[in-house]
Amino acid sequence: MRDQRQYELFDPAGLGRRPRRGHTLFFGLRPPPAQVRSIRRYALHHARKHNGNRALAPQNLHVTLAGFGEAEIMPPEAIAIARSAGAAVKAEPFEVAFDRVQSFGSPANAAIVLRCAEGALEIKALRMAIADALERQGMQVRRTDFTPHLTLWYSRERLGEEVLARPFRWTVDRLWLIHSFIGQSRHEWPGQWELHN
Repeated sequence: MRDQRQYELFDPAGLGRRPRRGHTLFFGLRPPPAQVRSIRRYALHHARKHNGNRALAPQNLHVTLAGFGEAEIMPPEAIAIARSAGAAVKAEPFEVAFDRVQSFGSPANAAIVLRCAEGALEIKALRMAIADALERQGMQVRRTDFTPHLTLWYSRERLGEEVLARPFRWTVDRLWLIHSFIGQSRHEWPGQWELHN
């Protein structure tokens, strides 16, 4: 991992081959428990229909907003900087509705994801607020194009866009700092903050 002042925000849609072990740290959104259960049921059913790999564990369902890249060892100072930035983010709670499912990413590493129309602008604005907070911490931030999405499973079978009859809706009222252990299907949450202005 680079010097702590040079971590970059990234859009994970185009990730290539990842290390088998290591760590990544990112800000994200997590659906509330009721929606986690509904999304999990949907993912388990449809992953089997579309020859997908194992659906993501329910505790790992999330929408990535901004990340710090990957490292073999997670420096404690990275978590400290991220916590300071997260505490400084100001944004009002908002509604989201993930109302469509489709393939996303490169054919070799395609994910099947939920995407949203309602709430997409607010998610992008929250991402920008995170970038602003990181810059106030003295970090160099690379702002990239971003498509809000929630990964359900991975599959090489391409899936065209399908509109859901019953969107997955919830109120986004919390920002999470998520520590992912690459290759272990394991997340920890070293920070969380209620959204407020």
